[in-house]
Amino acid sequence: MEAGLIKQFEQYARKNNIPEVYSILTDPGLADFTHQDLKMGAAKRFEVAGGRDIYLMFQIVTTQAHDDAFFEAHRDYIDIHVPIEGVESIGYSPLDARLSPGGPLPDYDASASDDVTFSHFESPHEMTIVRLVKGMYGIFYPDDAHIPRLQTNGPSYLRKMVIKVPVSLVERPEDQTVSPPSGTTLSELLV
Repeated sequence: MEAGLIKQFEQYARKNNIPEVYSILTDPGLADFTHQDLKMGAAKRFEVAGGRDIYLMFQIVTTQAHDDAFFEAHRDYIDIHVPIEGVESIGYSPLDARLSPGGPLPDYDASASDDVTFSHFESPHEMTIVRLVKGMYGIFYPDDAHIPRLQTNGPSYLRKMVIKVPVSLVERPEDQTVSPPSGTTLSELLV
């Protein structure tokens, strides 16, 4: 798990050869980004140009209490959470026995969803809360169980995006290079 300011993300993007993600995060139009068909509580998926299987989930939600939430983790994708408007708290715990003391680790069920596993919230004292505001990002790797969209000071409006980056893009040999797409703005990168 990593968190920081978007302006600090450039080094991570260069190191992992994902310049399109940095372009999305620093696009001046990001603050106004929305989708006319998106209703409260829903999400809209956008493919990122370039054929590298990166996509963006745009969400408009009301933040929730941690008692109503579940940990999630992903095997094939890295999540980059970015609030566009509002404040988001995200619970974090390593994907290990802390999630269910004395119980089994959660398993991925390929038939149930797209690269996600869920676990009940059973160990609140082992969870770290990461608070994200506009201009920040949080990265969650496959070993990072996380509870997104948590309320900070009661339920509140949150407009956010989650950029999904295949693990294979950032865990490749150093000498392998990939050509990024030619687009440099949000409107050019999303298809």
